[in-house]
Parts: sequence; C-alpha cells; structure tokens
Amino acid sequence: MLTMAFNWGRATLGTIPFVTFGAHYGGVKGGLVGVALGCAVFGLIAVATAYATTARLSKGLQAGPSSPALGAQPPSTA
Repeated sequence: MLTMAFNWGRATLGTIPFVTFGAHYGGVKGGLVGVALGCAVFGLIAVATAYATTARLSKGLQAGPSSPALGAQPPSTA
C-alpha cells in the first residue's frame, strides 16, 4: 500500500506543482528541474518511511514472537 501511495504521490503531487512552478520561472529547463526536484522530494520521503518501517518491524521481532504463527514450535504428535 505504501508503494502505491508513494508512486501515485510522485506522479501527481510530485510532478504537477513542481513542473508548473519551475516552468513559470524557468521555462522548459525550469520544468525539467521541477520534475527532478519533485521526484527527489518524494524519493527522500519514501526512503525515510522505509527506514522507519524497517526499524519498527525489527523492534517487534527483537521482542520475540507473540503468537504461534510467528515462530513457536508446533506441538509434538508423538
């Protein structure tokens, strides 16, 4: 879900306002700078979110499994 949200955001919110602003002040070259800047902004936000999510998941695994589905041994049938 996060991947979809970041891709949608980059393609719309990370492109349209940045290109409009860049093209207004710098013409075609400003529009290209706007595309690059918008992609960089959303890329940095996505990387920060990925690190935060990984840290949160790692902290949960260090606490130990809390349910049988997360790593407890199945009962013996013998």
